Amino acid sequence: MGGAAAEPIEPRLAGAPEDAGRRIVRMAARMLGTPAAVLRLQDAEGKVFGATHGLRASESPAEVAVTDFAFRASAPVVASDGRELGMLFVLDRRPRRDLAPDEAGTLRDLAALAAASCEGLPDTQPEASRLAWSLLADRLKALAVEAPGYEAAIEATAEALCGATGGLLCTLHRLGADGATLQLVGGHASPALGGPGLLDAIRAAPIGIADPLLGAAIVGGRQRQLEVPGSGIRHALLREAAGSPPMTLVATPVRIADERCVLLLGCPAPGPDLLDLVRDAAATLRPLLQMLRDEERTVLHRRVVEASSEAVLITEAAPDEGRIVHVNPAFEALTGFSATELVGRAPRLLQGNGADGADWSAIADALRQKQRMRQEAAFRRKDGSQVWVDLHIAPVFDSAGRCTHLVSMVRDITREHEATLRLAESEAAFRSLFERNPIPMWIYDQETLAFLSVNDAAIEDYGWSREQFLRMTILDIRPEEDRAAARAASAQLRRTRGASGPWRHLTARGEEKIVEISLHLTEFAGRRAVLVAALDVTARTRFERDLRLSRAALQRQAVELRQTQRLARLGTWRWQADLQQVSWSEEVHAILGTDPAAPVPAGPAALALVVPEDRATVSDALTRIVRTGQPGAFEFRVRRPDGRLVHCRAEGRWESDPAGGTDSVLGYVQDVTAQREAEAALRQADRLNSLGQITGGIAHDFNNLLTVASVSLEMAADEAHEGRTAPDLIEAARGALERGMRLTSQLLSYARRQPLRPQPLDLHEMLPGLIELIQRTLGERYPLRLIAGPTPQVSADPAQLEAALLNLLVNARDAMPGGGPIVVETRLVAVRAGELGEEDGLAPGQYAMVAVTDRGTGMPPEIRARIFEPFFTTKSPGQGTGLGLSMVLGFAKQSGGHVTVSSEPGKGTCFTLYLPVVAEGAAAGPAGLQGEAPATLPAGLDVLVVEDQPDVRKAAVRLCRQVGMQPVAVQGAAEALEILGSGFRFDLLFTDVVLGGEMDGLELAETARRLQPGLAVVCTSGYAEQQFGQRAPDQAALEILSKPYDIRRFRDAVGRALAEAATRAATMDAG
Repeated sequence: MGGAAAEPIEPRLAGAPEDAGRRIVRMAARMLGTPAAVLRLQDAEGKVFGATHGLRASESPAEVAVTDFAFRASAPVVASDGRELGMLFVLDRRPRRDLAPDEAGTLRDLAALAAASCEGLPDTQPEASRLAWSLLADRLKALAVEAPGYEAAIEATAEALCGATGGLLCTLHRLGADGATLQLVGGHASPALGGPGLLDAIRAAPIGIADPLLGAAIVGGRQRQLEVPGSGIRHALLREAAGSPPMTLVATPVRIADERCVLLLGCPAPGPDLLDLVRDAAATLRPLLQMLRDEERTVLHRRVVEASSEAVLITEAAPDEGRIVHVNPAFEALTGFSATELVGRAPRLLQGNGADGADWSAIADALRQKQRMRQEAAFRRKDGSQVWVDLHIAPVFDSAGRCTHLVSMVRDITREHEATLRLAESEAAFRSLFERNPIPMWIYDQETLAFLSVNDAAIEDYGWSREQFLRMTILDIRPEEDRAAARAASAQLRRTRGASGPWRHLTARGEEKIVEISLHLTEFAGRRAVLVAALDVTARTRFERDLRLSRAALQRQAVELRQTQRLARLGTWRWQADLQQVSWSEEVHAILGTDPAAPVPAGPAALALVVPEDRATVSDALTRIVRTGQPGAFEFRVRRPDGRLVHCRAEGRWESDPAGGTDSVLGYVQDVTAQREAEAALRQADRLNSLGQITGGIAHDFNNLLTVASVSLEMAADEAHEGRTAPDLIEAARGALERGMRLTSQLLSYARRQPLRPQPLDLHEMLPGLIELIQRTLGERYPLRLIAGPTPQVSADPAQLEAALLNLLVNARDAMPGGGPIVVETRLVAVRAGELGEEDGLAPGQYAMVAVTDRGTGMPPEIRARIFEPFFTTKSPGQGTGLGLSMVLGFAKQSGGHVTVSSEPGKGTCFTLYLPVVAEGAAAGPAGLQGEAPATLPAGLDVLVVEDQPDVRKAAVRLCRQVGMQPVAVQGAAEALEILGSGFRFDLLFTDVVLGGEMDGLELAETARRLQPGLAVVCTSGYAEQQFGQRAPDQAALEILSKPYDIRRFRDAVGRALAEAATRAATMDAG
């Protein structure tokens, strides 16, 4: 060994050389598990000395030939100045694996201890200090080595450190698995601080890595020092101390194997070298404490193995056959050998005489390859008997990933093995039964699915020879589409016995058969196999299939029949004439509204369900069917328990009982209420439509007459004011004409031919003023209450809406002769298709609802059904025309809305008006018609008048002259076009919409505009529904003047027409 260049210092073991050296080699052998260890040192003169363990007394450190050992590992003993002082060896005469990295580190730590013991303390310290440290280090080592366990060693060495330094507290803490908390491992506390009680308090205290002393030391990896005063704020370690003087706390980090720890020492009067002393003490204790911890864990594992009820065998993982290193008491009880007799021997000692060599060869292969395996084998017991065992062998690896040992869990399966032998003895009998069984049977390999054996019945039924079968798998007798399912079923087979099917099998002749199979998991020729018996159920399966199809068809037909009957509102019934008994289906209960759970009433009681006026019809029809034997149909009505009237149509036929029982009438009954109500509604609609057409025609002709009278009277009134006639008579005539005009307006509104001027209206602005005005008319006995819910603007003619609401409010007043409140409510509602009735005609969407409710006398159903008919009234003669509600309905329909009524006698009536809403942002029109100054017209306008009625034409000509125009009058469109085409130019075309001939007034206006683009047009008519509803785009801006009209309205219409023509001409010029 080489020396250092510096001045040599003779190596020596501090303290008692023999004691220190022996402790080090004893610790090396103990910690690394070798039988021998040698510490060999050499001084400057070349003299060899040291210590040995596990060798003969005659073998000194200098004489030991370490090269003679099959296993050896070493670590150099190096002084602090880098000089190599010697070597520390661990030795074994038998081969073994190399040291793991952590084991090599332990050997180096022990070599460092040897160097420290050899050097002692630095020469700069007094001899007394070096001796004191040497004695303390020796004592710490001795206490750690001699302690019974890890925590006992910590407690003993902590007490020794306190005694050597005058400390009151010494503890060892480790970082927890969470990496955040510090756990107390052990230590010593002076009785002055509370002794063991303080340690318990420290163990319970929540100390983490954030602690400024312990946490900082273990995180930073270097020593920390903290001065703690005797009073005031204390460290967490001393909060529960009985009373402590001022103290210096020193925390030193130390790593023990894979654990990060910190050693704490608290001294009231620390010496100047306290930090160095604690650091050296931690370095001295680290390998010793690691050894004790590893030893405790080893003892714990051994105790677990010893306590196990399973037999455990541990062997070396040697390149050849490793030796037995441990057996537990359960293994000793199983084999009869003691641990002393087995440890160090090869496992083949246990091989039974009759054991299968292949089993042991497989075990040997697994041991050599360091693989997990499970194997059955025969063990020889000490008394020579044989025991069959199930071996579970697993390799054990060290921290470097090398396999060091093999652990075997051994279970006695002798009884199972003997049962297997008995089973084998019965196989011959089974084979005979198998071959002679009349049911096709076979055995197949569960893994490969190959046939292993088939009986004669299978060969005969399936048509393949035995040799052909044995070259096939069970998939070959399955259709292609069934093979995946068959493979999956075999793979999932777990139970010893079972049954499955039906399956489809194929024969050698290509025929298909249906089988059910019984199966049994078994062993055959050493392979996991399945025994199968196949029962042919082809005929039975086909019969069951046909039966299921028939039943399904019947059930489907029955369900479809019930669904059809339910959709058609149709049910069946049976009447036994002799017994006067009747029965019917659930659908008849639904039609009649009777309880399905209650018994069906007897004949007379059943007949009592029919309305009295129809009972004779039902009785006569049934009697006729019984008497003639011919089918018969009849209709009747039933008043349901809920009060609803149901129209029914029934048909029955005579049916004799072939068994000689009671004959009966079998038939059906159908709810035809909707059909009958629709037919009635259609008849009513036809009647009302015809009446509406007549009314519209009458109103049209009446308007023509009114126009002539109105214009003539107005002109005569002008002359009367000049003194040429009696003004009062003319004013009376005009009043009568105005009443006729209102009647005409009502007729047109009902006929839905009243010309409307719809515009966006805000009900919140319109209704309060209207309610206030009408309230004064109705008087205090009829308080009006407005409930205005949020509604958008509606599209309606304001004048017609006011008239409709006035009609409804007057009707509400008339329904309460003694007075009473009337409520007007508005809100936005969403209407679904057909929600208000089959004939409501409303498109689905949102509508503004205006409801007028009274608490008057109400109406019975027969009156409620006719209230919208024109000229129908319940008032006394002279008090009503019967057109008010007809006008409301006509206005609602023509506006794209609807009106409904709900009423009960004695409870009151509610009329609900539905009006279409307009889009957001539309400009609201005026709440009512406002008076405006009459339009001023240019003098001398040339106007072409077109009117087919001579008297109306004359009145129009006089009117034009009255306002200063120059009229030219013709009676038809053809004459007008002829004049326009001849070159005459006019400022205005004034034409009736309905003209005799092929062209109407709207078409004439469109043609005239093409001939004279700047021509202004005013059209007039008593009604214009057909024309206005289908106006072409060029006709949309035409000015419409409804009949009858007066001079003021004529002037206004002409003014608007002239303005529109001027705008159109300017646009054309700009384009």
